[in-house]
Amino acid sequence: MSWDALKIGLIEEVVPNEIFLERAIELARAIAKGCPTSTALSKKAMNEGIALTLNEALEKEKFYFIENILTLEWN
Repeated sequence: MSWDALKIGLIEEVVPNEIFLERAIELARAIAKGCPTSTALSKKAMNEGIALTLNEALEKEKFYFIENILTLEWN
């Protein structure tokens, strides 16, 4: 099933169970090094978008993307 998710672009990588936690921590550290505003807005878009239709969720994502671009933190 995970290979199917990878194939359709739902996930970016599949890792063996033995290194799953290690890889998750690596990714969390990489995210934590990023712009706090971008991370917060991405999380907000995902949390709010989960209950919306696809079109509504895409509009929500676009709204937060523009809000993120208008911040200066990511420069």
